[in-house]
Amino acid sequence: MSQKEQILKELAPLFAEAKEKGLWFQGMVFGHDEIKFSPKELREYHEKGKYIWSVENWKLIDPEKIIQGFERKLERIKNERWKFSERMAHGND
Repeated sequence: MSQKEQILKELAPLFAEAKEKGLWFQGMVFGHDEIKFSPKELREYHEKGKYIWSVENWKLIDPEKIIQGFERKLERIKNERWKFSERMAHGND
């Protein structure tokens, strides 16, 4: 069995759990934010030979938590923008 085949075999229980519970895969790319894929998306990447990472590099996450994370980031960015706008308004006094 090739290394690729072994990794995909080890990931099979995660795919089953993700499908059963409606979860997504979350992995970490060195030096970047986490990447997130639906089980369908990750299988499509695997068919192309991409993101074939061992099981310890993945965790399953509720997609609603992903949305909540985006909303928190958006709120932080809005606050930063507002603070900067305030500084601009008073910066030339």
